[in-house]
Amino acid sequence: MTKADRDYLDAVVRDGKTCPKCKIFKPRADYAKNATQIGGLQGYCRACSCIASREWKEKNRDKKREHKRASYWRNVESNRAKNRQLTPERRAKKNAAQTAYRIANPAKIRMFNRLRHNKVRAGGQLPHPYEISEMLCDQDARCVYCHAVLDDFHVDHKLPVSRGGTNDIENLQLLCPPCNMRKSATTHEEVLSRMGRLF
Repeated sequence: MTKADRDYLDAVVRDGKTCPKCKIFKPRADYAKNATQIGGLQGYCRACSCIASREWKEKNRDKKREHKRASYWRNVESNRAKNRQLTPERRAKKNAAQTAYRIANPAKIRMFNRLRHNKVRAGGQLPHPYEISEMLCDQDARCVYCHAVLDDFHVDHKLPVSRGGTNDIENLQLLCPPCNMRKSATTHEEVLSRMGRLF
């Protein structure tokens, strides 16, 4: 290492450095820590890092979605525990945000409800509540995916109605609300494949 390199490294450690993206000298506090970079600081300043990260996410939405999905399933138990242990304040905040969205977008909500109603109606007659009770017994009152006890449950379509599924009892299963929300419009086989349980 030359004397000039040593002087530069000392200056970075002591004062800060010039961000290569915005070309502005900024103090150490404006950089995130990164032990692998010169002076133990991240290459870009925090502001430029946020911009670069946002731009990358916009260009690579599929990669980001796949990364989030893989990350979720790597830590599935802790993530489910967090979802089930929402504090009353966070739950109230979440419900307030949903209510505010519904009030601010009544036309969208009406359209969504109308489309959903038409799709369900196209799927045929729903099973009798007695058949749902039998299904609950067959599943031992547990969610198909996370095996949580079903104190509360959603009736889910293995092949979603939006993708041509019907309301036949063979196409239905009972899930806990968090699992049903995560499943969304994917098929039963796609969820099992994502969980690594499809053989």
